[in-house]
Amino acid sequence: MIKIIHQGLGPIGRETAKLILKDKNLKIIGAIDPRYAGKDLGEVLGINNLGIKIADNAEKLFMEKPDAVVLATSSTLKEIMPSLETAIKHGINIVSPAEELFYPEFVDEEKAYYIDKLAKQNNARIIGKGVNPGCLMDSFPLKIFKENFDELISMKVYRWDNTIERRKPLLEKTGVGLSKEEFFELDKKGKIGHVGLKMSASFLADKIGLKNYKIEFSREPIIAEKAIKPKNADEIKAGEVSGLHETCNIIKNNQKIILDLRMFVGAENKNSVEIVGIKNNKKHIEKADYSNIVNGDIATIRILKEAIKYVVDGPAGLNKVDFVPDPNKLLKKKKKRIN
Repeated sequence: MIKIIHQGLGPIGRETAKLILKDKNLKIIGAIDPRYAGKDLGEVLGINNLGIKIADNAEKLFMEKPDAVVLATSSTLKEIMPSLETAIKHGINIVSPAEELFYPEFVDEEKAYYIDKLAKQNNARIIGKGVNPGCLMDSFPLKIFKENFDELISMKVYRWDNTIERRKPLLEKTGVGLSKEEFFELDKKGKIGHVGLKMSASFLADKIGLKNYKIEFSREPIIAEKAIKPKNADEIKAGEVSGLHETCNIIKNNQKIILDLRMFVGAENKNSVEIVGIKNNKKHIEKADYSNIVNGDIATIRILKEAIKYVVDGPAGLNKVDFVPDPNKLLKKKKKRIN
């Protein structure tokens, strides 16, 4: 039985907790979120009381020696650093969907080194994974490359995500309902956009062995051609922003990595990888298509739950545990045919 402290009860945190509760091999022994301090975890999750009182800080709960903490509080390395340090100093393993924890070397190399060193000193393991970054546009394509190629010629990764049923914070992050001018104004201030595409591209280039490369990045709004109503926001009128289109390219001599991300209400779902490379002096192509995938929120909570089972074993440190989420486990279940 793996004992878990759940820290952060936003939309992703709550849904992850619900999924954990269904697994007999996992047990939540405590929860932390100052917004809900004193309430029963079951009440916040919208289920029966669990007898787990939500705390406002980690210190007392960490004295109970949990095996892992699910840290679902923020996307940025800066904001999660205090929580990371507290858990690590207690020797507690961590899984987190924080985008910047997937490949923090890209964000702040010194902090990444510090976290890794501290984790090793305290025998703690840290896994930063989500669906994106963490799986579909980086870890999974890299796995395909390593298993099938000696040298890269080109890699194209597409993720087009229909956000019609996604949570409100993500809709806001992708600019839903804004005018084109408002979108670009927020973009200039760094208050809009997906967190992690450049990180994914850098991760791939570094792990494949490209050197002295440059990253070309662009972000554009996608404008609704007709009115459309997302599940968790007001109706988008024709002419308003329905989401975004980001591209990130790395071209080094004759090698290239191309990442294409489109997140907008009404998109045609597309998740595919195409790699051209050399193996044993021969050129060939590998393709994978996982367009029949659950939405990104559901995929992320499945990945987090799976990561818990890995984080308790393996070498101590930051992202040293060999865990690549299996995209097959993120696919939608086919409905049974009723005769």
